[in-house]
Amino acid sequence: MKSKPKFARGVIIASVVIIAGGFYPLYIVAHGELIVYVSAAIGFSISLANVIVGYRIIANSVGKPARLFATMVLGSMVIRMFGILILLWILIGVISLPPESLAASLLISYFVFMIVEIQTLIHRAGIMPQA
Repeated sequence: MKSKPKFARGVIIASVVIIAGGFYPLYIVAHGELIVYVSAAIGFSISLANVIVGYRIIANSVGKPARLFATMVLGSMVIRMFGILILLWILIGVISLPPESLAASLLISYFVFMIVEIQTLIHRAGIMPQA
């Protein structure tokens, strides 16, 4: 698993950027309410878990026939998205977490982590040369 250190480094750097970049806007919106910070942290954590699971699936599907590889990667994306939707429904609808901070942190971190996951996929597939 040659790209594991690069993936881990990418996730760590992305996490630092997300947390540092989101701190001030969250501070402005939160008005000192702890539940807003908790909600944002939960959104970030869901996204972090999603990208780690995605990486594991990509790592396990490398070396498989192209059709099976695509089915595993794309199928897992659909399953993970439905899982996230169910979690959002529970967290917002049942537990009543603030939806703004939860959704914003989840979406921002999801897209940043998706870039890291796609870069890993591209490098593993050999489409782009390693930097």
